[in-house]
Amino acid sequence: DQFFCYLSGDFGQEAGHAFLRNIPHGRFLMAGTDGWNSAVQAVLSADDKLIPIKRYMYSSDSLSIAHLDKLASNNPNTPHIRRFDVASASADNPFLSLGAFESVEDFIGRGIGFYMQKDDKVVGVAYSSLVCSNAIEISIIVEPDYYRQGIATALSCQLLKWCIEHHLAPHWDAANEESCQLAEKLGYQPQGEYMAYFYK
Repeated sequence: DQFFCYLSGDFGQEAGHAFLRNIPHGRFLMAGTDGWNSAVQAVLSADDKLIPIKRYMYSSDSLSIAHLDKLASNNPNTPHIRRFDVASASADNPFLSLGAFESVEDFIGRGIGFYMQKDDKVVGVAYSSLVCSNAIEISIIVEPDYYRQGIATALSCQLLKWCIEHHLAPHWDAANEESCQLAEKLGYQPQGEYMAYFYK
């Protein structure tokens, strides 16, 4: 079972609605093509369990290794960032969710991720939560006790530089002001808003 459901293709009046009626609760729904937003609202909003969430799109075309290097060089956390390997990705880590991968080995083989340890524990991660042939979807999580210390910036710089060097588009999709601010600090350009839904 996966948390994210990306809705694409021809939703069709009957088949699309039947598909939506069978989606389990506890899923995050994102409409990839026209028609799905209206279908989601029509089929799932009646039972009061559908929560609309505004999200913000960003383009990675303007990212620059020179800019990322400058941010990283001025960040005291940069020397403490490590790339995940099989051992570190296998360790107990509440921030690393590999549901889109068949195994830790699959994540290491097809994905990419970085982490930071402090006070003998992992306090932040930045990794590919989804992958395709030419892009990744980025997830960044920092332990709340370590917010506003530049950890997310340091992690992001390493992940984005790796993506640029390996010709992968690092997709950034923000759900809050903090994520928007970090994206723009890193060099992303805003591309508009859209609605997603949590089916609680």
